[in-house]
Amino acid sequence: MSAHYKSHIFIVGAMKAGTTTLFEMLSEHPKICSSKNKEPGFFCNTLRDNSCETEYSNLFDYSDCAHEYCLDASTCYTKYPDEIDVPKRMYEYGIRPKIIFSVRNPLRRIESQFNFEKNKDWGPDYLLDARLLHYSMYFLQMHQYFKYFDDMDDYFIVDFQDLIDRQNTVSKRIFDWLGLDNIDTEYVNKNKTKPISIFESTAQKFPFEMSKILPKSISKIAKNVLRTYTPQVKSSLSEDQSQKVKKWIRRDIERFGSTFGFPIGNWGF
Repeated sequence: MSAHYKSHIFIVGAMKAGTTTLFEMLSEHPKICSSKNKEPGFFCNTLRDNSCETEYSNLFDYSDCAHEYCLDASTCYTKYPDEIDVPKRMYEYGIRPKIIFSVRNPLRRIESQFNFEKNKDWGPDYLLDARLLHYSMYFLQMHQYFKYFDDMDDYFIVDFQDLIDRQNTVSKRIFDWLGLDNIDTEYVNKNKTKPISIFESTAQKFPFEMSKILPKSISKIAKNVLRTYTPQVKSSLSEDQSQKVKKWIRRDIERFGSTFGFPIGNWGF
């Protein structure tokens, strides 16, 4: 099975914008062969360095008789500039993909990533951390792909809120775009960022972590108990912080909206 002669679907991001839900939803279609791991990251520097696979096709149990597409959902594919030359590697490998980019209100995406990764109090320095901002600059991320894949018919933008509210409508539109028969998909909201307990939030201010003190299995049980029976916290942007983020990324979001006809007004831009 050569990479040159089969069709590929890449759910390239954005991080914390429903990529896991999309992956599981599309994986239900009998004509789509999903990767063995949801985020193989084969074309990224960071994840590929940890992979023992040298052939992309080995990541799939693809059958020429059963499948029409391979599906890969790696959010590291839209983490420029931390990950560079991802589209170039795809192109040089011989892949001409269908690209799905799931986007979310940039401010809510930033909050979700922060809570997912750090779960600490917001501060003015980390607010303007380049990683949080760059991953919400959707035109910047897609522009990396335009250099190698210039057919706009090969791009499909998913609104995170549409995915949550109208999953079967979104799946039908995607299957139509792919030229596949429609199927009903079961609602899933995977990888939702969970709030942490006040105890965990307080503990993170000290130079130790529960997972380093206790065995992993016991640490997991302890965290679940704390999150069930103690008050939970989630960090969110203040109004001042929100305005600073909007000012920083406004031009990028406006270019994204005009390029893809996306209604950025729903996000307050």
